[in-house]
Amino acid sequence: MERTLFSVRRPRGPSGRHGVSTTRAHPVQGFDAYFKSLGVHNNTRNPWFTEFWEHFFNCRWPGSTATPYNQLTKTFCTGEERIGPVYEAEKQLQFVSDSVLAFAYALRICMKNSAGEGLESVRR
Repeated sequence: MERTLFSVRRPRGPSGRHGVSTTRAHPVQGFDAYFKSLGVHNNTRNPWFTEFWEHFFNCRWPGSTATPYNQLTKTFCTGEERIGPVYEAEKQLQFVSDSVLAFAYALRICMKNSAGEGLESVRR
């Protein structure tokens, strides 16, 4: 079960599928450096990150809850693992980023139209 926003570099070969994409995605500026700098110790605000770390490095974080990704793992994560060399951003990441930004702008416009410029009227 793959559920990641990046892929591990693997040799490309015939997959039995053919297709043409007319849309070209561009890298999200600054995302690679940001993502490569993350670790379990410095990314506690993201509740999914420990599970991702365990799955990616095939280890179990000490004290973590059992998940389908860490139940059979016998080695413990140290926190010294690094994402760096095997990381390659998912080609479609730009579209996710663009969608989130579009939603944020739409939400801002809705709030402004219904509550005025300030957030104080929204909180009431």
